[in-house]
Amino acid sequence: MKQRRRHPLTLRAAYKDDLHKRLCDYITDTNFSRNGQSTDMPMLKKAVKFWLDAFFALRALIALRRLRQPSLVILTYHRVLAEDDSHRLCEQPGMIVSPGHLRNHIAIMESLGAVPMFLDDWLEQQKQSPENLPRLAFAVTFDDGWRDNFTQGLPVLREKNTPATIFLVSDFLDTKHVFWPEQILHLLTTVPPATVKRCLPGTLDWLRDYARDFRLGERKLSIEDADKVINRLKTLDDFEIYEHLKKTFNQCPELQPRAETAYILQAADIDALVDSGLIRFGAHTRNHARLNRLQSIEQLKDEVVNCKQLLEERLKNPIGLFCYPNGDITPDGERLVEAHYTAACTTETGLNRASTSPFKLRRLNLHDGNARHTLGLLATLGKGKL
Repeated sequence: MKQRRRHPLTLRAAYKDDLHKRLCDYITDTNFSRNGQSTDMPMLKKAVKFWLDAFFALRALIALRRLRQPSLVILTYHRVLAEDDSHRLCEQPGMIVSPGHLRNHIAIMESLGAVPMFLDDWLEQQKQSPENLPRLAFAVTFDDGWRDNFTQGLPVLREKNTPATIFLVSDFLDTKHVFWPEQILHLLTTVPPATVKRCLPGTLDWLRDYARDFRLGERKLSIEDADKVINRLKTLDDFEIYEHLKKTFNQCPELQPRAETAYILQAADIDALVDSGLIRFGAHTRNHARLNRLQSIEQLKDEVVNCKQLLEERLKNPIGLFCYPNGDITPDGERLVEAHYTAACTTETGLNRASTSPFKLRRLNLHDGNARHTLGLLATLGKGKL
């Protein structure tokens, strides 16, 4: 893809403008109690977060100004949902970016002088001719293969003429599969409490320990509380969770989410993404399996190696990039990835230099919660390895 010229670095201006805006927002958004007295704890928390963000954002800006070798920022997303999209009501907060914020993130990176590139193009140039790489580049990636990457993400990428890589879960493509965290969210936040209570004896015993702080069947959980349950469930392997859910829905079908439309990319979507010229694909295992929870080397090979083969057969193109689900890495899994792929993305945060190992790529996981403003995006970068 032809690289475009960018405006000179405007780091100080971008930082100062957003710092001023955020400070004004903080001052005017102070919470007050009914008697007019300020609520000190919310104010204190806001103040601490604001100044911590300012510190880490400044750290990122200083690092970007002092770059001595070509560097790459990888922006990572999952779902792209409009602010009023109903799917937001049953999704983890850290999974969503709005089209508007995605657009702003691209604009912020361009204002910093960063050149948009396909991830694999930057890696190839890093290997063949690092002296020709731009001083600062950025690559956009999406994990899991959500259909809204096509319906709501692609229009933004087209508008900004920005390439991206989508990491696909091979066995879920062209299906109406619902990932287990979304199934749990539906069960805990959407199903009427009376229905949950009726199904509790026996059917939902397996879930009780992971929701011990919450009285299942008495009220619907908030998204934040349900998210805590999901994180606790990650002590189980993915296949065990799916098996529990399968038995639960067989015994109580009214608890199951109805996937009336597909959440995952369909065949026609993938073809349209390829035809756009702005999208390439990488591998994200066959079943979004966290490698550290797999029980055997055979399972590892199936998820890591067979995923690549299945995607290459479907796409009729080589797949060189791998992304670790949940960032979970094991020695055996790492060896398999290095033997069959050319690079791999982790969940470690920070900048990638020309000297960074292609199998330990750092990324910024961005969403509406941590990168609603310039300050938040820069702070996320500043908290990582620079």
